[in-house]
Order: sequence, then structure tokens, then C-alpha cells
Amino acid sequence: MKSNKFIMARYDLKTIENRLFVRLLYEFQKNKKLEIAITIDEIRELMKNPNYTTPEAIGKIFTKLRTGTIYIKEDGSWGECSFIYHWIYNEKDKIYTVKTSYELLDLIENYIQVGYTPINLQIFFSLRNSYAQRFYDLLRLWTRTKNKITYTLDVLKELLLLEDKYSKYNDFKRRVIVPAINELNTTEYFDIDFKEIKKNRKVAAIEFSVKDLDKRKYFNKNIVENIISTDQEENKEIESTIEFYIPDETIFTKGTIRLFKIDFKEFDFKEDIYVQAFEKALAISLERDNTDIISTKNYDFFKATLSNKISESIIEQKDNSKFKEELDLYWDNENLDEVEREIDYNKAPVKLETVRRNLFDQGLVNEEGYYYK
Repeated sequence: MKSNKFIMARYDLKTIENRLFVRLLYEFQKNKKLEIAITIDEIRELMKNPNYTTPEAIGKIFTKLRTGTIYIKEDGSWGECSFIYHWIYNEKDKIYTVKTSYELLDLIENYIQVGYTPINLQIFFSLRNSYAQRFYDLLRLWTRTKNKITYTLDVLKELLLLEDKYSKYNDFKRRVIVPAINELNTTEYFDIDFKEIKKNRKVAAIEFSVKDLDKRKYFNKNIVENIISTDQEENKEIESTIEFYIPDETIFTKGTIRLFKIDFKEFDFKEDIYVQAFEKALAISLERDNTDIISTKNYDFFKATLSNKISESIIEQKDNSKFKEELDLYWDNENLDEVEREIDYNKAPVKLETVRRNLFDQGLVNEEGYYYK
């Protein structure tokens, strides 16, 4: 539950800095304390680049959050504070202790009083573009009540701390707006378009047409309320969960079995090709960590391994027309650049599209989705 004052605040953070900041907000809100503890492994789950996973690199991010400034509007006037108040790393226990101020904790904890927006952390953490992260907040702030959202150009630049940059609108559009909106659309949780509103032949505002396809979850007195449009939709979701077959449920913890159902819901594990991929991925994962269960510690590795094994199984069955049809069905004919081909197995649910891209990355299919002879 992100306070709307945070959403409408002025600040400039890089993608990984913003990920860590939002994760800290979540921890402070959940624990309702000035001080929280977070392990280095939990922080590493947020990072995609190994250059940011060492204690030294993570320490620099914490220092940026402590020394950086976030501008928050209060009663019509802008005030400023740092993102966090204090941090320290316990090298022996590999735990970071982080403190915030009384003022920020009040804003984090009493979000209902100031207004708030439910933020889906899975979507937020999957975004690679820092401007996409900010537009996610700025648009989702309004999507429950309206599908046309207008921001003046001056307000957007002010919130992004870009008042002195991109004097030409076309540069601002090309470098900030278009990449952010394109990435939000590729999540498949949004369908966004925009148009310029001109005044005296100059672009003065942007009108965003937004379809927010993600269900909102509201937390009230420890009760999660799923906002679902109709009972029929809810029943379909329940039926889908019940019918999903897992070859061996006993090797999952309660948390990871739910993740597995979400990430691999498009695959029928009653079919031999997927059962074999499942068993191979399971054996590799359990042997690697010398354990007999899939928990949150090794789930991401298992997820990536299973995706690869499904790809390999499809290759072995390439003469089977059924699987060729599946590849053709889920193949997007548009060319993909390097960023789009990069798969983040730690975040987004795995789909046949993911498998197809995996095959393409390995040079096993061409851009039309057909196997090389």
C-alpha cells in the first residue's frame, strides 16, 4: 500500500535504487517499526546485475538512499528528507539493519489517512526502466476510477526532477515517455496509449489512455480483499487453481507451491514431455543444494532450470506437429531487440512465450519461430 504522497513526491532514483527503496517501504509498513532487518540474500533477489550484489555495491546503494533527497508536498509546500535515516551491515549474520525517521514511518504506516495505491511488487520489481517504475505509480494512482489520465508536461518533469533537461519535447518523448510506456505494455498487465495536448502549438500536457489489467489487493486489519469484477471471474480463477496438476506436491513448501501454480499455469504436467522436464529440473535443483525440498531459497533456480528443460524437451520432440503448432501459436512475428529477449526467470510468470524466446536465444529457432534445418 503505497502512500499517494510518495507517488506524487519528487525524486530521482536508478532502477535498482528504486527497487530497494520500495522493498524497504514494504518492510517498514509490514513491521510498523522504525527499524527493520533485511538479509543480503533478500536484497540480491532484487538485483539483476551481479555488479550490484556484493556488500560493497549494496552499501553504495544504501548510502545513496541515506544521502539522497526525496521532496514531499505537505499542505501545498515542498519539504525534503532522505529516503532512509540510518543503515548498518552485520557481516557475520549477513543482515542489514535499516532505520527510518518518525515522519516517514508515520507516512508509511498511516497510508489510509493520506490516501494510497496498491502496488504489485512482482510487476514493479520486473521493470528495468526507472521511468517505467515512476509511470507505473503515477498511472496506477488513478486507474481504479478513470481510464483517461492527464498530466501536464511541467508536472511530469517536476516529479521526475527533469525540469532542466529535455528542453525539446521530442527528446523528452523519445527518451522518457515512449520507453516507459512500451515496457509497461510488455508486462501484459497494462494496455496504455497516449496523445499530446497542445496549447499555442506546443505540447502542454499528455493524456494517457490506460487499461489496468492487474487486480488490486487491499490490506485492512490483516485481511486481504481481492477486488474481482464478477463472481464468474472469481469462480474461473478458483477452478483453474484446482485443476492445475503438479506431478509431486510434497517437494514444495506452501509458499513455493503457490508460486509454481502461478508461474507454470500454462503447462499441462499430465503430459509426458512436461513431466520429464519437471523430474529433471527437480533432480538438478535438489542435488545442487543438497536438500529434499523446494523452498524460497532454491525456487528461482528450480524455476529457471525447469524452463530450460521444457525448452530442451520441445527440441527433442521437434518432429511432433503439436509442439510446432504451439510454437507458431505463441510466436510474435515482430523482431525482438536484446533487452526484450532477456528473460527474468525470477519475476515474471513463465509462459510458452518465455520458452519460445529461450529457444531463440539458443539459436535453435529463427525469427519466424521455425527450427533451423
